[in-house]
Amino acid sequence: MTNKIKAAWESAFKRTFPDGYWDWRFNNNPIERRVIAVYAQIEDFIAAYYAVSPVEIFIKGQKHKAGLMNMGFTHPSYQGRGYYKEINNLLHKQLKKEGYKLCFGFANHNSHYTYKKHLGWTDLAVLSFMTKKVAQDDKKTAIQESSDVKFQIKPLCEKSILRMKNFVVTHKPIQLARTENFLKWRLLINPTNRYFTVEVKYRNSVSAYMVFKKNNYNNIDIMEFFVDAENFKIKEFMLVEAIRFLEEAEKCNLNIWSNLYSEEHLELEKIGFRESEFSCYFGVINFSNNSEIENIKNWHYRFIDSDIF
Repeated sequence: MTNKIKAAWESAFKRTFPDGYWDWRFNNNPIERRVIAVYAQIEDFIAAYYAVSPVEIFIKGQKHKAGLMNMGFTHPSYQGRGYYKEINNLLHKQLKKEGYKLCFGFANHNSHYTYKKHLGWTDLAVLSFMTKKVAQDDKKTAIQESSDVKFQIKPLCEKSILRMKNFVVTHKPIQLARTENFLKWRLLINPTNRYFTVEVKYRNSVSAYMVFKKNNYNNIDIMEFFVDAENFKIKEFMLVEAIRFLEEAEKCNLNIWSNLYSEEHLELEKIGFRESEFSCYFGVINFSNNSEIENIKNWHYRFIDSDIF
């Protein structure tokens, strides 16, 4: 069956199914190792397919189950027949029965209309890259480390994750879990990307990590920024200094997801980050009566939450 699904996916998206992605995303997901999906089969063909991956989400400190909408398509030969809407509704009913609070996703222009029009999708935001373009001034001097703050770029490793799992990323009321098992799975055994960290030492103690990767355009995508709780009050300071260090060390453009209501938005804007190209639509399908889920002001999200990065 998996091969039939992959073949139908390739017909829908006109590209090769990524090697290793299926096992990584569905069979090795540390939250739940099962494929949560509904599909329509016509004779020997997969006409439409919709899968959700379980994730853990914290809402005001309480852990809940949520679903990441990360694989949905209709085979080109069966488009316009309502199959995709039907299988979405079936799966969402099942998720509600299992106690899921919501599904969320990152939709492109092709899928956004269907989600919004037919599937109960609520838009949270239009996500654009915030980009800091590398300075072209040859006279630019290197960032001088203070006696209190030191930086080092390292390949991401298990030792770093063992520290990160106890660090904080936000004080926003809604955030996706950053557990040890999640971080190891998402970052260490990812079949597509290799990740690095800027390790930040404050007063000789490891106090923060910026996780990043280089993308296909040789730019840097900032995946997430972790800070120990004791130093969260100076999170923006350490983030800004880590960005300056990384920019000087790598000499390439830096991208991040941040919105007008993010904790660090003003500081990013101050040091030269600007809204650039469209990335995706961020939205939810809310299975609960909690309207706060539908307010972008309550959310913390980063590239780490999307399989694209």
